Amino acid sequence: MLPWRTLVGAPNVEADSFERSDVATQKATLWMLIGIDSLCVLGTEIAIFGVAVWICQVTHSVEGYSGVLFAGTVPGLLVDPVAGHVVDRYPRKTVMIGASVVTLLGSLIVLACALTRHLSLAPILGGAALAGIGGSFQWLALASMLPQLASASDLPKFNGFLESGKAASMMAGPVVGGAAYVFVGLNGLLAAEVVAFVIGIAVIATLKLPGKGDEEDEEDDDDLSKADLLFGFRWLYAHRPMWKVLCAGIFANFFLSIGTVLMAPYCLGLLSEKSYGISSGCYGAGMIVGGLAYGRLTDYFRNGRIFLVSIFALAVSYGAYGFARNLPSIATIDFIVALLVTLINSAMLTIWQTKVPQEASGRVLAATGMLADCSAPVAFLIGGPLGDWAVPFLLEHGGSATRWIPTVWGASKSGQIGTLFTTIGVVLFVGFLVAAMSRDVRDVEGRDSERGDADV
Repeated sequence: MLPWRTLVGAPNVEADSFERSDVATQKATLWMLIGIDSLCVLGTEIAIFGVAVWICQVTHSVEGYSGVLFAGTVPGLLVDPVAGHVVDRYPRKTVMIGASVVTLLGSLIVLACALTRHLSLAPILGGAALAGIGGSFQWLALASMLPQLASASDLPKFNGFLESGKAASMMAGPVVGGAAYVFVGLNGLLAAEVVAFVIGIAVIATLKLPGKGDEEDEEDDDDLSKADLLFGFRWLYAHRPMWKVLCAGIFANFFLSIGTVLMAPYCLGLLSEKSYGISSGCYGAGMIVGGLAYGRLTDYFRNGRIFLVSIFALAVSYGAYGFARNLPSIATIDFIVALLVTLINSAMLTIWQTKVPQEASGRVLAATGMLADCSAPVAFLIGGPLGDWAVPFLLEHGGSATRWIPTVWGASKSGQIGTLFTTIGVVLFVGFLVAAMSRDVRDVEGRDSERGDADV
């Protein structure tokens, strides 16, 4: 990996008189940011658990919970281009505080309705939408700020710690929520989220953080404020190696999202609820280990190599997942899949952080996130019909071409879904075999050794 100053460039090193010389202070700030992010994720997961219980007990509506997930995802995607411009124009500390306040406002709305016994799906959907919007600004500000705080050698490690912290909070959230719900109810769980974000805002306000990515004068700020919202997309298209890697990521995210839809019915068709909980815990453990292992792997391998090797290993694991039929095999593959997904996400994030110029990082990261995440809702819509009727239809009407499939995977519903998992694994492997033939994808970190130009 190239030296940090070569990647970032001297003009962006001391944003708002921020000194990089105090390494101990830099690392302490990074640990504080990771801790606050993990705390806020924990608070959110605790609240989500309480809301899910309330929806099941009061509304008995599966569509209601689906609507909450939709409201928490789509508004954040829609504001990504605006969030990218704001992150590049304003001090990122201010953006993080403002984003946390927006999320906190959504939590307060839901808590107020719960306390006054006027809770319904409408305020929950509104709170989820505000959380999604706030989360978009928060993540872009944090991801854009990390390269300003960490050296090139430390950046992968802290990205890995960030992923591990999130994974640990996502694992602990339902456990803490389930244990506390009996004693404090929904109101207490919502209050816990409010307290987490209040603490987060207070801590961030006390930290000395680097400023915005654009270090030009006020006149340039005015020009930036009028920039086209499509700037990030134009930058990606102008830098073909990065564009090709993003397309590979979108391809993988689409098929992995289909697998996410199929995972629960597949496991529950083979395991008891208790065993499924154990396998889910193994998945969370894999995310934690993956985040910790990533930092160590970057001491020996480049991020592009970690990305490609991990995606090939993930394709093989998905293929094997289709043949798993008991708790030991499913839990083991769950752990491996989660570990590999975390390695892939961490490597991709580090590549973007080190290749995109600081003054454009917010807009470019917003564009990459929007393009990558937009494939997930489409996959969610496709995954259900694939498992429910597409595969059974093909098996029934495929004649001799498909007659052999039940003898390999089984004729049960789980066997049919297992067929899909193995198919996804094969598609991923072949697709990335083709992608790896491109030198731009294989050697993305070696292409254009400097950060790409911000002008397009």
